[in-house]
Amino acid sequence: MQLSEWPTAFTEEWKLVRNQEQEEVYSFFGGVRDQITGGHTTLQYIGRLMEGELPSDPEEVRDLYQQAHQLAGLLYSSTVGLQTRLDLAIQEYHTPQHNVHLHLMNDYAAADD
Repeated sequence: MQLSEWPTAFTEEWKLVRNQEQEEVYSFFGGVRDQITGGHTTLQYIGRLMEGELPSDPEEVRDLYQQAHQLAGLLYSSTVGLQTRLDLAIQEYHTPQHNVHLHLMNDYAAADD
C-alpha cells in the first residue's frame, strides 16, 4: 500500500471492523498504532540521516535534500492523517462498556509521544 493511501485505507477498514468483537477492534487499533509508530520512527531516521556526512558535489546534495524532503513530507502527512483517523475511531468506539479498555489504548498512545 502506498503511503498516501494510509488514511483512506484506514477509513475503509474501520467501516468493516467497527462492529466486530471488541478483541478484533483492539487488534485493529494496535496494528494501526504500530504503523503510526513506524512512520514516526522513519521520520526520525531521515532527520538523523540528513545530519550525517553529505556528498561534496553541491548538485548531489541538492538532489538528496529534495528527495528526503519529499519523502518526509509524504510520510508526515500520511502518518498524521492516520493518527487523526485512529483518534476519531477510538472516540467513536468509546462507550461505557468499552471504557476500561480504551484507557489502555490512550496509555499506549501517550507512550509513543
